[in-house]
Amino acid sequence: MHLSRSSAQIEKSGYVDSKKNNLKYFVDGLLPLILVQITSWIILITGLDWIDALVACFNSILLIHKLVPNLLDSGRILLQSTPLDIKNLIEQNLRDAMTIEGVQEISNVHFWTEASGVYVGSFVVKVRPGVAEEPIRKQILPIFEPYTRYLCVQIEHQKVAQ
Repeated sequence: MHLSRSSAQIEKSGYVDSKKNNLKYFVDGLLPLILVQITSWIILITGLDWIDALVACFNSILLIHKLVPNLLDSGRILLQSTPLDIKNLIEQNLRDAMTIEGVQEISNVHFWTEASGVYVGSFVVKVRPGVAEEPIRKQILPIFEPYTRYLCVQIEHQKVAQ
């Protein structure tokens, strides 16, 4: 019998995107503002105008450093690619599903992100002739339930070689 993974196992697998240190987010958000303020004081006191251009370049680099990962993540969502944070978990769960009695093959696997933290998936399960579909589906769905909101499992029977 296959049971759902516990939340602790999901966290270890990387599914749960735990918030990094809140202080880091606070400092990252305020760093450009603090630099601009310090720069204005330095320019006011010393008259060194070139510092403004230097800090502007640094702030631009900081912005690009934060922007690129967000753009890549948005692109993956728009292209409906397999979410990187649950890719290993999906592969492990597919291996678990393959061990279910009667399952011969799993194909056309496609998982994607519908919204932040909302994962959707579909795949085709080929089973031996004469195997009932509903018991297979009832064993497969709980395996993927902890992290998918919508899952389409199409069950097909293998054709008997003649």
